[in-house]
Amino acid sequence: MPTHGNKLWILRHGGSSTLVVGEIDLSTRQLEYSRPYLADRTQPALSLSLPLREDPFAEAEFRPYLEGLLPEGEDRRSLAAKLAVRDDDYLAMLSNSLECMGDVAFSREPVDEANDPFGRARYEPIGMNEVSEALSSSDATAQASLTSRLSLTGTQHKMGLARCPDKEGESVWLRPLGGAASTHVLKSGQLDAIPELEYLVMSSASKCGVTVPKVELIALGRGRLAICVERFDRQTTVLEDGRLAVRRLHQEDLAQSLGIYPGSKYAELDPSSASAIAHLLRNHSSQPLRDIQGLARIMLLNYLVGNCDNHLKNLSLMHEGAWTRLAPAYDIVPTTLFDCFSRQMGMRIGRHGIIDEVIPEDFVELANELGISEELLRRTARELCDALPRSIDEEGERQARTGFEALAYDAENLIADMLPRKATLESFAQR
Repeated sequence: MPTHGNKLWILRHGGSSTLVVGEIDLSTRQLEYSRPYLADRTQPALSLSLPLREDPFAEAEFRPYLEGLLPEGEDRRSLAAKLAVRDDDYLAMLSNSLECMGDVAFSREPVDEANDPFGRARYEPIGMNEVSEALSSSDATAQASLTSRLSLTGTQHKMGLARCPDKEGESVWLRPLGGAASTHVLKSGQLDAIPELEYLVMSSASKCGVTVPKVELIALGRGRLAICVERFDRQTTVLEDGRLAVRRLHQEDLAQSLGIYPGSKYAELDPSSASAIAHLLRNHSSQPLRDIQGLARIMLLNYLVGNCDNHLKNLSLMHEGAWTRLAPAYDIVPTTLFDCFSRQMGMRIGRHGIIDEVIPEDFVELANELGISEELLRRTARELCDALPRSIDEEGERQARTGFEALAYDAENLIADMLPRKATLESFAQR
C-alpha cells in the first residue's frame, strides 16, 4: 500500500479541527499514540481496548478495533474489489476512509495546516433515484461509499447522507464529498419488510423508555422502502448562510471495546455477555447505574420483539473527554418473523441461548448477572409488556394513514409473533 513514509496516520476530526491521534507503522505493524495527543490529557483513547500509553501496540492488539470500522460480508468484498485490494487488507481499505463511525479518520499523508485531508470537504445534492440505485446492491453501495470516502459497519446495504433544510424549509438530501460528515444513514433490507419492521420497533421503543435515534421511512420507488436513521454520533447546526455544520462525536461498539473481532460478535462472553457488559459499564461508564438499567431495558426489548441479532456490535459507547456512556440502541430488527434467520440469540438470557427456550427463571438470573434487583427488572418488564404492543399498533395505524398501508399489517404480524415471549416475560414480571 503506497503511503508517505510507510505510515498510516490515525485522526479524529470533530468538525472544526483535526487531531492526529497516532500512527501505524506499516513495516513493524505497530500502532503508537502521538506524543501531543498523550500530553493533552483531555482526549479519550481510541478504544477502551487501546488505553492511552506511550508504548506501541502490536497488531494483535489494535486490529480488532480497526476491523470493527469496516463493513462486513458482501459489502466488504465489494469495497475491496472497488479498491483493487484483498478483502483481508483492512489497512488498505481504511486508508481511504475519512468518514467512519464516530470521529475517527485515516490519512496516508502527514497532517498539518498545509495538508488538511478535510480541506476539500463539501456537499452536493442527490436525488432519490440515485439513492435508490446506490442501495440496490453491494457493488452500488461500495461505489457510493468510495465517492464519499465513507466506511459504515454492518451487513445491510447502507448509505451515509446529510440532510439540510432549504430556504422553504423543505429537506434537501446531500451527498458528502471529500470527507464531509454524513448526518443520516439510509438502509435497505435484503428481505422485504425489514425496513418497515425495524422502523416499527425503533419508533415504538422511543415511547417505552428506550433511548434510540430518530427514524423515518423513505420511499425509494417501485414499492421499495428504506429506513432513515439520524446518526447519534453527529451534532448538526445550520449556519446563518444556510451551510451545514456537523460535529462528529467519538464512539466505539462493544466488540471494539472488548478487543473482539467482528467475526466473533456473536460469541458468548465469560461468564456471560450480560455480566461482562455490565462489568464494563460499571468500570468505565460515567453513570454506570443508569447505563446498566438502560442495557437491561434494551435486552428485554430485544427478547420481546424477537431480535436475535443482538450481538456485540449492536451496542456502542460514546466518549467525550472524560465522559463515557452507553449509546442509544440501534439495528433492532424482529428476526423471529423470518424463517431464514437463526433463533439463537446474540446474547444468552439466563441459561438459554435459543429464544424459544427462555423461561421466567432466566430473567432472575439475568438480573443477578447485571447486578440489579429482580424488582427493578420486573418493573421494566411490566412497563415494556404494557406499552410496547400498544405503541407498535398505534404507529402501524399512523403510518398506514400517511400512505404506508402495509405497516398496519406488519404491526399486526409483529404483535402476534411477540405473544409467546410476552407471556413468558409477564410470568416473570408478575411474581
